Amino acid sequence: MKQRYLYAFIFGIPGVPISAFAAIFAGGAAAGLFWIVIFGDNPWPFWTEWIITAIGVMVFIIALFFIVKIGFSVGKKREIENIPINNKHIVISLATTALLVFRMIVFQRGYIFKKPQHKVCYDLCIQKGYEGVSTSVGREISGKSMCSCWNNATGKYDEVGNID
Repeated sequence: MKQRYLYAFIFGIPGVPISAFAAIFAGGAAAGLFWIVIFGDNPWPFWTEWIITAIGVMVFIIALFFIVKIGFSVGKKREIENIPINNKHIVISLATTALLVFRMIVFQRGYIFKKPQHKVCYDLCIQKGYEGVSTSVGREISGKSMCSCWNNATGKYDEVGNID
């Protein structure tokens, strides 16, 4: 196998998660721009979802293309200079990819395994004896999350406790 193709592949493997990070960042930046500059807190038109998604997809494809192109160029240069394939480069590529994927999993672990506040609040309301539970999670001035449960007798929400 020619080195130009091998190095394009070696660069492309960690290029996928790197491009995914870039795409997520670009989509978030586009959403932030739409929010701050264009729409604010008003209802957004349906087409904004398509634009934000398209920006993310384009950034992913462009970033991955350039990363693979850099790998292709490095491999081509090594071919011209008759430098043999370095197995350390393959190990570094795989280790970088594993590290990036591991980082994504560790970052998401807190969100995946943590019970959402509205479910914690719901369970608290059931535990306190509220029937036909409707819950509300709000923030106090101190920044702590408070759970409120609907009281059928009074027709109001009762604050039942802190859920932080």
